Amino acid sequence: MVVMPVGVEEADLEALSAFSTRPAKRLDGLKFREFFLWLSASMSRVSASASTTEQVRLPPTDSWDSI
Repeated sequence: MVVMPVGVEEADLEALSAFSTRPAKRLDGLKFREFFLWLSASMSRVSASASTTEQVRLPPTDSWDSI
C-alpha cells in the first residue's frame, strides 16, 4: 500500500505528512481533474510493471501540485 497525502487550500501539510513516508503535496487550486489524470497514469505505470519489488517511476506532479 502506498499513502500519498494531498492537501487542499489551508491544509496542514506537516500533519498530513505524518501519515506517509512521502511528504504531503498541496493541490494547486481546484485542479482535481489534473490530479485524477495523474493518478490514473501513475496506476497504469504501476500495473504495467513486471516487478513487484522494483520502484516504478511515476509521472511528474507539476500539472496539479503547487510549489
